[in-house]
Amino acid sequence: MASPSLAPASRLFSAAAPPVSKRVLSRRDWLWALGIALAWRVLVCLACDPNFITDDGKAYMAAAHSLIQAGSLSEMGPPSYVPTVSRGPGYPAFLTLPMMLFGSRLAGIQAVQCVVSLLTIVVVARCVEVVRPERARLALALLALAPFEAFFCAVQLTEVLVTLCIALAVCLPWLWPGRAAWFVSGVCWGLAALTRDIVLAMGVASVLGAVWLLRGEMAQRGVRRRHMALALVGLAVVVAPWTWRNYRLLGEVAPVSKGFLGHLLWIGTWERDGSWADNGVVHYPAYAFSSPQERARVEEVRTMRRVPFLQQDKFFIPLTLQRYRTHPVQAFGSWIVRWPRLWLGTRSDLMAWRPGILPHGSKRWLLFKAFFYALNAVVLLLALAGLVRAIRRRDVFFLWLALPVLWTGLFYLPLHSSEARYSQPVYPFLLCLAALGLEVLRGNWTLWQGSRRKLA
Repeated sequence: MASPSLAPASRLFSAAAPPVSKRVLSRRDWLWALGIALAWRVLVCLACDPNFITDDGKAYMAAAHSLIQAGSLSEMGPPSYVPTVSRGPGYPAFLTLPMMLFGSRLAGIQAVQCVVSLLTIVVVARCVEVVRPERARLALALLALAPFEAFFCAVQLTEVLVTLCIALAVCLPWLWPGRAAWFVSGVCWGLAALTRDIVLAMGVASVLGAVWLLRGEMAQRGVRRRHMALALVGLAVVVAPWTWRNYRLLGEVAPVSKGFLGHLLWIGTWERDGSWADNGVVHYPAYAFSSPQERARVEEVRTMRRVPFLQQDKFFIPLTLQRYRTHPVQAFGSWIVRWPRLWLGTRSDLMAWRPGILPHGSKRWLLFKAFFYALNAVVLLLALAGLVRAIRRRDVFFLWLALPVLWTGLFYLPLHSSEARYSQPVYPFLLCLAALGLEVLRGNWTLWQGSRRKLA
């Protein structure tokens, strides 16, 4: 007989099983949670400087304008609208909705992103409610109270949209039993990949990892192959047309986008923190270069733009491999130095506050940074405790949620990853693991109190 912790997983492979309608969270629970989450997001959006926009945000807005005006994804304005392959179409296509409704006003984009962010809370909390109802209220509370996604609701960046797509991809097989859910899950992985290209590998890895986790729950091997195939087919159905479009433009395969990978890998050989790109202004530190000749070559490529953007991978990838051969201690050591920054921090470094709210370097700013660093550290430690509990008890559901988190931690090791924004799309799952970790602490506290009473 399967253990109780594994029993719900069998629903994933039932072709005709009806959806589960467990209701642990009351209407009041939902209203309080979503009300608090919405209030915090509105407050952050109001405090955000409406005139600030990142370089990525400018590129996304330009691409969205080109979709509206010319039906082509381009970062260049009229009259040329030269098609771009450096970014996926997901987020620019999403931006066209608020832009057609509200124009280019930031407030309209913020309003739509707040709604999308609340949908992520609903999807993840409902999934926990269905599969692990005893953890539902705590998971909903953490999802609603976590302040970090609000910062991304305020700016034109991909985080809010890609987080919802990943949440749907991971949760749908639990919320909607049957084979169709796997195909739709793959479609959601595809949409997430078109929003942020690096998620393409996460989707494939998560599907394969999920099948491996559930191997003990399958009646026959053919079922595993069919479900894995359905999810991968769903992903391919979404991504393949865009890959073909890029192939026609470039004459080579670029599944979603091209041009950034080599530079990010090279940064990953020396980066310790994000101080080299404060406020979007790049100033490489001296330790980034192994020789004056290398500095001159990099500046020629990046600063003087002597090499076309789409050809820069051919320069940076060999340079990256050379760095690992000639300076392995420095290169691999940088992974360890910056890895905590992937998870810690305020997650607000890519937005600007209205003047006077949090002046840079002020006492208020320092307290703000310290509090959110500490909060992220607590969440991370609780999530680790929850992961250990899930591994020990072979809790398939929480291990399933952990797959994208573990993939993010490993995949970003060699890449530029000093910004906590890169882990934001999997942060809801980290919070679910933290909820499990809190239960572990509460259980241990209860046992300790009981043992004290016995000794007394």
